[in-house]
Amino acid sequence: MIPSETWVIYDKYDSKVVWVTCEMFLAQRRWDKMVEEEIGNLTPKLVSNKNKLVVTTLERALSEIEKEFNAKIESITQQREQESRWLLTDPC
Repeated sequence: MIPSETWVIYDKYDSKVVWVTCEMFLAQRRWDKMVEEEIGNLTPKLVSNKNKLVVTTLERALSEIEKEFNAKIESITQQREQESRWLLTDPC
């Protein structure tokens, strides 16, 4: 299966693929089942929130993971640059 034809349930908050299948129909059914299993629990782990867990292609999920990774690297780089500027301007 190629990434553009592989369907997954992707957790956007944790940047990880939760479940993989070959058809969108099966992925959507699995998502619905995961939500139904959580409805009866007093402290649900999953919420019916498409912004957190999404049914998408593996290709899109990998692209999203790459974007998040690059954003974290950029954030760390900017933080280090700022810290080095502070050290250079510190009068002590």
